[in-house]
Amino acid sequence: MRNSRKLAAALLLMLMPALPAQAAERIAAIDWAQVETLLALGVVPLAVAEPEGYREWVARPELPETVADIGSRRAPNLERLAALKPDLILSHDLLAAMRPRLETIAPVRSVVFGGNGQDTWQMILSATRDLGAQTEREAEAQALLAKADTAFAAARRRIEAAGLAGSPVYVVRLVTGSALRIDGDRSMAAEVLVRLGLRNAYGGPVNEWGFATAEVDALAGDPDAFVLAVGPNAPGTMAAMFDSPVGRALPAVGAGRIRELPVVWTYGGVPSAIHMADAIADALAPDTP
Repeated sequence: MRNSRKLAAALLLMLMPALPAQAAERIAAIDWAQVETLLALGVVPLAVAEPEGYREWVARPELPETVADIGSRRAPNLERLAALKPDLILSHDLLAAMRPRLETIAPVRSVVFGGNGQDTWQMILSATRDLGAQTEREAEAQALLAKADTAFAAARRRIEAAGLAGSPVYVVRLVTGSALRIDGDRSMAAEVLVRLGLRNAYGGPVNEWGFATAEVDALAGDPDAFVLAVGPNAPGTMAAMFDSPVGRALPAVGAGRIRELPVVWTYGGVPSAIHMADAIADALAPDTP
């Protein structure tokens, strides 16, 4: 009798479908690209680093006020994080030294969207699929990637209709009224420009994140280029940069090819890439549908 019960139990286990790994529901995200991607997948994180900074520099998707603040992206508050009892902590390579301490709180997964001098777009695709798997939102992740392809194609058509296909473009972020960051090779902006049929006007050296810090005269290298200044910009910064004697001497200023873009996180994932594509098309081809 006892043996027959054991046999029945064994048969039942064989016939039962394998249970999938449980999706993490209480996720703490340290990097803003992780945050925007989770939100785009329909997952509201339990906690994020620097939520007010996210609202200023990333803005979309909107971050609910209920999400907890776990401090700095470079040094998250471990006590606060432990008190929240997350199921999963999303970290990044810059916090590798902190990983052992994070692992005493919850399982840690490093999800990286750029940097290290690698292929940025492939890193973004891989990170998006990874987060889809971690949250059991694989279908949503695939839909997000398809949405990006659609957005790129639509923006490219608008730019072509405006007669600007192949135009050189500088994508910059103003640091002060005299210093700026120029996005070059391996930046998210460069990846978007390629997909819109535009040419990155900056071909100089960059850091591992794909940008170089320079002064305004660095934008004089290509006299036919547009200059797209990504927001947010402090009040008066655009005027201080481009109304200065050096700024006024730029070919782009004289030809009226300076554009200010809305808020876009230039170190983000697929959602930011979509926002950038839309913003560039709006800036260069405002009269094309």
